[in-house]
Amino acid sequence: NECAKRDLYVILDLHGTFGGQNTFDNCGEANSDPQLWKNTTYQDRTVELWRGMAEHYKGNPTVAAYDLLNEPNCDVSSYLQKNNLVTISVYNRLYKAIREVDKDHIMTMEGIWRLYNLPAPWFIGWTNVVYQLHFYDTSNFMYSLLVFFAKLYPYNVPLYVGEFKPMGSATWDHVLTLFNSSNFSWTIWSYKGCGHGADTSDWYIIGSKPGFERADIKNDDFDTIARKWGAAVRSEGNYVDTGLYDIVKDYI
Repeated sequence: NECAKRDLYVILDLHGTFGGQNTFDNCGEANSDPQLWKNTTYQDRTVELWRGMAEHYKGNPTVAAYDLLNEPNCDVSSYLQKNNLVTISVYNRLYKAIREVDKDHIMTMEGIWRLYNLPAPWFIGWTNVVYQLHFYDTSNFMYSLLVFFAKLYPYNVPLYVGEFKPMGSATWDHVLTLFNSSNFSWTIWSYKGCGHGADTSDWYIIGSKPGFERADIKNDDFDTIARKWGAAVRSEGNYVDTGLYDIVKDYI
């Protein structure tokens, strides 16, 4: 409702699901063996979660898309493992469950780093979907090369770059010009963040000032953690403009 008041679209992103879908901290199960792919109970819970979300948000024009799983199996190096029938079957179960209650909203599936991790949507019967890639590369050449290969796939499906950051010698101008000229949709990550160096980082539009208190989740009591986290995320007086908006605004 608050986003609708401000003419903002929302993409609902399941960053961490039951049992974990990768081994990274971004799913809440860092350095673990992701159980989503092995445990049908976790798969059933994920299906019911998305079915409930779709039931709740169907017909809501502020919701732009459902991002079903963040970086599933993104740590797997093998093509055969990553592009396996289990991963695709879980995506397919989520797709079908959502379509039972919501015929209209876009769904986005993540190929993560490469499109070959996803099937052709027409082959599996998916419609009104967007495929998503994440780019974290260190040179303009690599960005150009990866975009070139992405455009080779004859999927005839819109492409969305849900996460990216030019690193090393890669430049914002080159990357954003490349995405726009390729008709790739994109969003930066993230609007707001706290941490050492966040006040000058081009990872955030606004970043926390130096000196905020870090919560010690192993030793602080509940009230102390709540106070520290509350202070760290509160915008008023704690955050400054990092300059990232001035970099990207001309490409929007």
